[in-house]
Amino acid sequence: MVFVKRQPSVETPAQLRVAQRGGEWENDVMTPEHAETIQREMWRRLSLEDRFRIVAAMIEDGFNLVAVSIRAEHPEYGPEEVRTALRKRIYDD
Repeated sequence: MVFVKRQPSVETPAQLRVAQRGGEWENDVMTPEHAETIQREMWRRLSLEDRFRIVAAMIEDGFNLVAVSIRAEHPEYGPEEVRTALRKRIYDD
């Protein structure tokens, strides 16, 4: 196997994409402020339905992550016990 050292002057794919969109780089690194601006523009371009779908998927992913952690802590739990523990952990029932 041959390892090639990457030259710092070579643009990364992310840098190329930002450059193609007319973005500006500060010291060859995207600033958090610039990233936030791009993200805000992307969200504004989405329809309300698309934004809702994305947020709903994020919430579902969060529930699934919590369920996975519950199963890891309690492998003996069945599906109903996992749902009960999930509700308790999320809603503090």
